[in-house]
Amino acid sequence: MNKNKTQRILSLVLALTFLLSGATLAVSAEENVLLTAPVLTVTPEAGTSGASGTDSVTDATIDDVREILDSDSYDEYRADHCIVETKVVDGVKTTTYTWRTEPGKEEIVIDAIADLYAEGTDAAYKIETYDGVEALYTPSSGTVAWKVAIPETARYSIVIEYYAVHKTNDGTVVSKATDVERIFRVNSMVPFLEARYLRLPKTYTNNYVDGVLMAKDAAEAADLLAKAKAAGFEAMTEIREDGMTYLLCQIPEVWTSDMQAFCQETGLRFFTLDIDNNEIRPTIAQDPKWATYEIRDGNGYYAESFEFVFEKSDETIVSLTGVNEPLAIKSIKLGPHTTLKTMVETSAAQPKTAGTDKVLL
Repeated sequence: MNKNKTQRILSLVLALTFLLSGATLAVSAEENVLLTAPVLTVTPEAGTSGASGTDSVTDATIDDVREILDSDSYDEYRADHCIVETKVVDGVKTTTYTWRTEPGKEEIVIDAIADLYAEGTDAAYKIETYDGVEALYTPSSGTVAWKVAIPETARYSIVIEYYAVHKTNDGTVVSKATDVERIFRVNSMVPFLEARYLRLPKTYTNNYVDGVLMAKDAAEAADLLAKAKAAGFEAMTEIREDGMTYLLCQIPEVWTSDMQAFCQETGLRFFTLDIDNNEIRPTIAQDPKWATYEIRDGNGYYAESFEFVFEKSDETIVSLTGVNEPLAIKSIKLGPHTTLKTMVETSAAQPKTAGTDKVLL
């Protein structure tokens, strides 16, 4: 407890020192300001007009520092809602938290479009369709809020169903190669410090090239094509400017043992070569897909996802404030927490006999 308070005081001193020594730079900077210990990300609020405006970057920074200092840690949050038992065995201290609040009985689904709370929203949102799913597009700044009714006081885990937008429907690129970042609040308050700052990962794909084999003649090209298709490849042949016939194979999404055997037999590869015929690692590109993110500790100090206690209420406001990158949201789900199985439990559920197949990765 004392250690946490000391860290917060030091963070405040660090932040104020930075502000006083570099106020001019902070006001004019367009990029985010990042402080650590604990993690703090600051962005200009919507409507920021620079040094002459009332909502300057400096003001936002002080507000963020104040919010962080006022926030409890997850351990402090659990201590308020749990029976805490501490034991020392062989010099090792173990703390057990037993929740006093029962888990929610049913899942509560917040529809990102239907349950939007306009009074608590200042972001320039819009309704878009991604991969056939209608969702709420939210930009990289501003707050989007939703109103939800909590039927009984209970604790829940929170899952966000999202799509990390890379291009708008008209083809305009609107994102960079960084994670989506949001600030999470319930009724305009951060539940606890570790849940304040969410980092939602994106999906990427490797840009492999078509595999190419040069045939000696037309007969060998036809034979290679037949074998490649029999193995399961999407393949074709083409005659190039040098007069030679080449086999072209698309890299498959799912590999089979027949495909692996064909590649080992023929030397087929899916990499770009440099001038010395060395294979070059493929580049990556954003490949947006619908995904779910269960709110958890981004630093990995807590293995389990977070649990939140919600009081019975007809109007509970849940909000996400943009820090970095646009995001499309379909729903936010409040559901009963699923406890991770231990290694012993997982091992007990596995087959007892050893596999005989050889798997090539």
